[in-house]
Amino acid sequence: MSKNLLKICFGIIALTGTAFAWTAGNLTVDVVNSPMDIKISAGPKTLLEVTGIAFGATNYTAVTSVNTMADSMVLMLAANQSLTISSVPTGGIRV
Repeated sequence: MSKNLLKICFGIIALTGTAFAWTAGNLTVDVVNSPMDIKISAGPKTLLEVTGIAFGATNYTAVTSVNTMADSMVLMLAANQSLTISSVPTGGIRV
């Protein structure tokens, strides 16, 4: 049995009103907190802009932290809710 080592680089960033950007290929995600503004772009074209997220009856308007990896980023919201954004091989995004 062959053992393969997978090395994952990541970082966790706590957001307190600051801006953060993550890039994978031509995909860029800009996150501004308080109030929430998540902008996903491919080159100069904006694909999606989010200013609030609702899960059930709860509205989230702030990101508590960002966890980045080479191929995805996870935005943590209050009450242990999260949103994962990743690029896909065809050049699109998965949210």
